[in-house]
Amino acid sequence: MGDATNCTASKSLKAHVVQVRSLYHVRVQDGDGGDETWMHTVMPDLALVPSSCRGVHTRALYYRQMTNVGCPTWLISAAYDRVHLRIFIFMSDAGPDQKDAIGMIRKEIIEDSLTLLLHDFCVLHQLNLIVKKTLGKIVDYLRRLATMTNTWRSAGMAYKIRNTWQDMLGRADATRCAGRLPQRPLKGRWGYVHKCEEHFLACGMDKLVQVFNSVWPEHDEEDGLPAGTRKKRKTKKATLESALDCVLDDSTETFADTLGRWIRETKSTSKDPQWWVQLQVEHHSRAPIAHTINAVQENNLMFYLVCAIEPKIK
Repeated sequence: MGDATNCTASKSLKAHVVQVRSLYHVRVQDGDGGDETWMHTVMPDLALVPSSCRGVHTRALYYRQMTNVGCPTWLISAAYDRVHLRIFIFMSDAGPDQKDAIGMIRKEIIEDSLTLLLHDFCVLHQLNLIVKKTLGKIVDYLRRLATMTNTWRSAGMAYKIRNTWQDMLGRADATRCAGRLPQRPLKGRWGYVHKCEEHFLACGMDKLVQVFNSVWPEHDEEDGLPAGTRKKRKTKKATLESALDCVLDDSTETFADTLGRWIRETKSTSKDPQWWVQLQVEHHSRAPIAHTINAVQENNLMFYLVCAIEPKIK
């Protein structure tokens, strides 16, 4: 399994991450021991991805990282042992570099009748892309959800919200609803929006409005700033990518202005019944996808499906 991801240690370049799992199945001819199976998992060192990565680069990264951990690659022929069958199972996203790399590897083993290559697209990537497609039609809803989350998590607000919640609604309810930070909906990890929605649904509209009004009583709901300091600003139409950033509208906007804008929209959203109805509809309609994502991530389900269940089905 391999993928490229952003890495701060690599000076803004992407790092190629590979997990190598080796599964050996030996049929014991003599004795009563039966067949034996060994499985070994190892993580090679990270490798920097070129700024313009293509199939030839990704293929080289796979080869280098497998070699570094001593895993036999597809270039080592299995013909020397007529009872030795090798199966390489690659799992990656559906990016063009990954597709081209797998195509190159297929051509390199085409003459080796004892080597089989299987390739499947990562289920988690596909599920997150399904979520992204649904979110693309509700950008304003997503922007408001991300704004509420960022407001809660910024500038000591979580501490104020928890303390206010405890004073108004009790310690037990504060621990349940405000004891943890809401999960940020993240670009690329689109499925995380489900956990974010769960947090606000657990809080409930009435309690949130009550607590938010107590935490920010001095802010005018029109612009999120103290009354009498209202400023007119141009607003930009949110896109799916920018909806999760909640960045400054322009380079001259200060952090205080930004926080005031977030508070304004957070208080407005928390009092909007239509937004809460949409929150419930979106959350419940996405529940099957979220359940599948959790199942895939639990106990290496996909690897178990490929290596353990499929032979029994056949």
